[in-house]
Amino acid sequence: MSGPSMDAAVETGWQIVSRRRHGNRRSGRQQTPAIMASTAEAAIPPMMWDPDQGWTHKAEGHGKISLTAFTREEDLRKFGIRHRQVRPTVVSVVADSGCQSPIMGLSALYRLGLNKSDLTRIRATATSISGQKIEIIGIVVLRFSGRDKVSGKTVETAGQVRVAADVRDIYISKSMMIDLGILSKDFPSIRVGDDQKAATMAACKTPPAGDRAPCGCLRRTGPPPPPETLPFEPVEKNVGKMKEYLLDAYASSAFNKCPHEPLPMMKCAPIRIHVKEDAKPVACKTASTVPLHLREAVKAQLEEDVALGTIERVPIGVETTWQARMHVVTKPDGTPRRTVDLRHLNDHCIRETEHIVPPYKQARLIPAGVWKTKTDAWNGYHSCPLDKRDRHLTTFITEWGRFRNLVAPQGFMASGDGYNQTEILVVPLWV
Repeated sequence: MSGPSMDAAVETGWQIVSRRRHGNRRSGRQQTPAIMASTAEAAIPPMMWDPDQGWTHKAEGHGKISLTAFTREEDLRKFGIRHRQVRPTVVSVVADSGCQSPIMGLSALYRLGLNKSDLTRIRATATSISGQKIEIIGIVVLRFSGRDKVSGKTVETAGQVRVAADVRDIYISKSMMIDLGILSKDFPSIRVGDDQKAATMAACKTPPAGDRAPCGCLRRTGPPPPPETLPFEPVEKNVGKMKEYLLDAYASSAFNKCPHEPLPMMKCAPIRIHVKEDAKPVACKTASTVPLHLREAVKAQLEEDVALGTIERVPIGVETTWQARMHVVTKPDGTPRRTVDLRHLNDHCIRETEHIVPPYKQARLIPAGVWKTKTDAWNGYHSCPLDKRDRHLTTFITEWGRFRNLVAPQGFMASGDGYNQTEILVVPLWV
């Protein structure tokens, strides 16, 4: 090695070492030189390149995502196979763009309520990334669904999932990732800067305009002032255009369903909880058990509600007085629904009763031959702030600690009264 190269090697502490691999002298084989890189002290540390920070020590494993796995009868009829139906079950899957076919291990198979006897043979082989053959025991035909946290829409895909004894996780394939919107349809392709953002927004069907929060969603803003004139003539042929105009104009305000930023609160007096003077606090000291296959999804829901500003962790040092228990049940699609048992609090509270015209009667009061619009408030109760003096009354215990509500809690009998009082102020009585 000469001049500059040797100097550079010395400065950085690296050296190029030439070694000879000793052959079999008895057989008379020639000794072949092998060149390898090494350090005088230790091997180099594993690092990754970050466009903003340069070389960093962070190590990213395979990305995991929670999906709901289930079966459909028409899929089994399609291939003429029979295996037990899989009820909707939340599973954690590995999103691996290098995976050509979905595959999972026996532990995942058993978790779905299936056994080896439910497997069907398939005329296919599988190899690992190192080229080693993977012994396929059989396949099951599964559907996977997931929900977009921003739009709230559910998307679905399906696959013949291979089952192998040596596989630990559930891996979904590249084509399934494209179906679910995890990868763009033109993957793999190189995109730079604004083109990359535009492609991502196009794949997610999100509006391109507007300032974006660090999470990638539109940053929450107040609603724009109403237009002085309608952008289109109010006739039936323009209904589609008007819908698109409204969705775009209020994308960052009324229709912003970002789960990573605090919810905007209604401008109203905070809701009070009136407890009877002779009431004795009731406190549950143990948490309800969360099924193992739902734990990851439930924990994510709690973290999402904390980010939205609807609940908070009870600070250390706060004594327990009133405390309910969180329970988890499954929805028809297999995803978890969290409920808090507030019956003891309900038994000792006094309501501020507020009546509104029932929705059925409101619909009947609409004159015939006119256009009407139906709306549904996203996190309606959660937009009603709860008075700071009463938040401790809503404390509930979970396997992840104690939480309490910052807004009107679901399951509390007076939440509806508080919401109706506020709604009357926001939406005038038009019936």
